[in-house]
Amino acid sequence: MKKYFIYPLFSIFIGLLPAYVFAANISWQVDETILRLEGKALISIVLEPSTEAINALAGELEIISGKAEFTEIQDGESIISAWVERPSIQNKKIVFAGIIPGGFSGQYTPYSQAPQPGLILKVGLASPSDGEVIIAFKNPQAFYREGVSAPITLLPETLKITFHKGTVSNAAGVTEDKIPPQNLTLDVMRLGEGADGWFALFSADDFDSGLQGFEIQEQPGNVPDAAAWRRAESPQRLEDQKRKSYIFVKAIDRSGNEAAISLPPQENSFWTEWSNSVGLALLALALLLIIYRWRRRL
Repeated sequence: MKKYFIYPLFSIFIGLLPAYVFAANISWQVDETILRLEGKALISIVLEPSTEAINALAGELEIISGKAEFTEIQDGESIISAWVERPSIQNKKIVFAGIIPGGFSGQYTPYSQAPQPGLILKVGLASPSDGEVIIAFKNPQAFYREGVSAPITLLPETLKITFHKGTVSNAAGVTEDKIPPQNLTLDVMRLGEGADGWFALFSADDFDSGLQGFEIQEQPGNVPDAAAWRRAESPQRLEDQKRKSYIFVKAIDRSGNEAAISLPPQENSFWTEWSNSVGLALLALALLLIIYRWRRRL
C-alpha cells in the first residue's frame, strides 16, 4: 500500500518516540439530519485542540465494508492550507497530506473561551442500497515539529454508517457552489541558486468547495488562448525567460468556477538599462565637477 511521508525518516522517528509525547486526537462525525432525510452521508473530520501545535497531517480514508462510494471532497475551510498531496478520490479511498503553516493547537471563536477543533476535511458518501458501510482511517500521520511525529488517537477508530435510503449523489447535502476562487494573486520573481530563473508565484482561496488547481499560459498579446492553458503549481518556471510575454493564471475550484489574473511583459530591458547607465554617468560627471572646483579653490 502506498504511504505518504511529509518528512523523511518518519519510520525511524515513530519508533523512537518517548512515552510522554502527547497524541494528536482526530475525530469524525456524520451529519445525522442529512443521513436521515436524504440517505446521504456528509462526514466531517476534525483535529481536536492540543497542548502542542500540529504542523502537518496525512492519511487515507478507505471504505472497508459495504457498498458505497465517495462523492464529494470539501477542503475550502480546512486548517491545512499547504497541500503536499491535495485530497483526491482514488477508487474507494481519499488520500491527503498537507502542512499547517504556524501549526494548529486549537481555534477560538467569539462564543467560546476554550480552544475549538479545526476542520481537516468534509467528505460525501453515498450508497446505491440500504445497509451498513464502514470507513477506516489508514496510515494516519501527524507532526508537531519538523521530523517529530505524534501518535494519533482516532475517535472512533472506524466509522459505521447505516444507509436507509439508497441514493447516489454528487453532492452529499452540499449547496451548489457558484462562487469563484477569491484573493487570486500573481507575481513574478527570480528563484533558484544564483536567481537564475524567472518563476510565476500565485495563490488563491476558496472557502466553499475548495481549490481544484491552477492553470497558466504565456502569450505575446494581451488576450489568452482558450486552447493554451496548462496545469501549473506555484512556483511555476516561465517558458519565456526573457519576460517578453503576457502571463495568465487561472484558479479553478472543485465546482468548476474560475478566476483569472494576468501580468504584462517586463519593461523593455534595453531602455531600462540605458536610463540607469545615463543616470550613473550624470552622477559621476557631477562628482567630477565638484572635485574639480574644490581643487581650483585650493
